[in-house]
Amino acid sequence: MRAYEQSFKPHGFGVGQILLTGEDIDNQHRRLNAASTLQQLLKVGAVPIINENDTTATAEICFGDNDRLVVYA
Repeated sequence: MRAYEQSFKPHGFGVGQILLTGEDIDNQHRRLNAASTLQQLLKVGAVPIINENDTTATAEICFGDNDRLVVYA
């Protein structure tokens, strides 16, 4: 996150990290909450950084989980 912050700061942008699990995408209520958070970050001019929430994911993380999350976020 520090690297993203340092890269965007000279261009006048802040960053905001969104950590998601597959459940955040599969569950409509949680998906809408994630979308709302994403919209708010964009509204305040922050660049969203979306990543897998490894600390709360209950299923074993498989190759491609981050790609799947970004597509649906």
